[in-house]
Amino acid sequence: MIEARQLQYTYAGGGQVLQFPDISCGSREKLLITGPSGSGKTTLLHLLAGLRLPQKGEVKVKGESLTNMSSAARDRFRGQQIGIVFQQMHFVHSLNVLENIMLPQYTAGLRQDAGRAESLLEQLGLLAKKNKNIRHLSQGEQQRVAIARALVNKPALLLADEPTSSLDDADSQRVIRLLEEMATREEAALLVVTHDQRLKDVFSQQIAL
Repeated sequence: MIEARQLQYTYAGGGQVLQFPDISCGSREKLLITGPSGSGKTTLLHLLAGLRLPQKGEVKVKGESLTNMSSAARDRFRGQQIGIVFQQMHFVHSLNVLENIMLPQYTAGLRQDAGRAESLLEQLGLLAKKNKNIRHLSQGEQQRVAIARALVNKPALLLADEPTSSLDDADSQRVIRLLEEMATREEAALLVVTHDQRLKDVFSQQIAL
């Protein structure tokens, strides 16, 4: 589902040069990428999502090269095939829960499907809160909304950036189980980048930066 080969990235101004290991993760497979702060975990996630471009190497999702696409084509492809759970959730606070989940449908140029968004909310136990303002949800509820938003366009690849770093042990396990269950249900590849060592006991496939 996703392959990355010989990736190298240099920060603007000729700063640190980052070289990353090769990555392969198929449909319904789960991969954990760990590393300390400053090792380039978030940069790698941005490269895999096509939010940044490498100076060397290539990223392919569903056999399509993100590296060789135009900027507009890459944005469109990302919106339709890649779901991202960011460390900072970036909700639009003027929209309610349902509208926040449906927003990626609009930005990807897809038909807005409230039924799809409501189905995800129901699976995540949040359907009763679909008309609530996002500010009125707990942190755990907001995290579930972020997962629903990442999955609303039925992506082939689900990326999560530090999804458990601010959570206690119980909530950490709950969120990871939820990500795994939802990725499997949606037949998506799941790739998590984190410095959270607690997750090393959960994932059989791992890469350390």
